Order: sequence, then structure tokens, then C-alpha cells
Amino acid sequence: MIWTYTECRELLGSDYAIRKKLDAGELHRVGWGLYSDKPSPGLPELAAKRYPDAVIALDSAFFYQGLTDVVPDRLHLATARDTTRIADRRIRQHFVPSSILGVGVAVIDWNGAPCRTYDLERLAIDAVRMRTKLPYELYKEVVLSLRARSAELYPAKIDDYLDAFPHRDSILASIEKEVF
Repeated sequence: MIWTYTECRELLGSDYAIRKKLDAGELHRVGWGLYSDKPSPGLPELAAKRYPDAVIALDSAFFYQGLTDVVPDRLHLATARDTTRIADRRIRQHFVPSSILGVGVAVIDWNGAPCRTYDLERLAIDAVRMRTKLPYELYKEVVLSLRARSAELYPAKIDDYLDAFPHRDSILASIEKEVF
């Protein structure tokens, strides 16, 4: 589990108690103002704690939702356009309009930490929207995985989500043609 400094202070009671846990190896400093019970938690868990309004998107979301087995070289995070730039080189930040950032957000449990990512319906929309920007092999693998899991998809949710996106009809036609 990952805690902020404030959460550690509330949990343990004082800076002295935090230092004692750090010295004993029961608590580990894993980033500026972040502490963990594991020596090296994964990047998705750290990003979820450090950037709570960001959403794991695109290549990373495809991987964490089980649509591909290709591990992305960087963690892809979607943030609102008016947020500050993330300086971490391990993270690829995508600025999206606030009107579509929260559409289809789901919380998954990744290694014991809650991480915000998109659900399958939103990922189907994103795959079709970004098909020219994704590598062809990745796009085909995601579409085939979505097709194999089409029983888990709710067409009504896709229809509701598409109200927030431009070019609604062409996206819907592509999803019907390639996924269903």
C-alpha cells in the first residue's frame, strides 16, 4: 500500500514514528512525500497516488484491462488540458478535454492499489478514435480482444459515452463493424 506523508503521519502519529519504521525497514520512501510497505511498488500504483485525477489511458489501459499482452514502455496518463505537465520521463501524458476525461472511468485493483482507468466500452471508443495513431499490430490485437470479449460490452453504455465525442456516428459505425 502507498501512503502520502500526511496519511503516514495520521496513521503513525509523529515524524519520529515514521523515522523508526523507515529505519526498521517496515516502511520505505518510494518518492517525494510517498511511503510504501513494499520496497519498490509499481509505477501505476505510484502514479495513482501522486496524480489522483489522472486516468490510465490508451496503451497502458489496454494492457491493464487485459486487451493486449504488450507491456507499454511508458505509463500513459490522461489528464485535463488545464493541468500542469508531469515531469516524470516514465509517464506519457495526454491532455484531453475535461468533457471527455471522466467518461467511462473505472477503478481497478492493481497489486493492491486502486488505479483509475477506462472501462471496456470507453477503450473500444478510444481504440477506434486513435486507430491511425496506434501501431497496427496493437490496434488489431485490441480489436480482436474486444471482439472475443464482446459479451462483456454493453452497447447502451457505448451509445451513452458517444454523446460526449465528436464524430459520434462514424465511431459507432466502426465499432459495430470491427468489434460486434
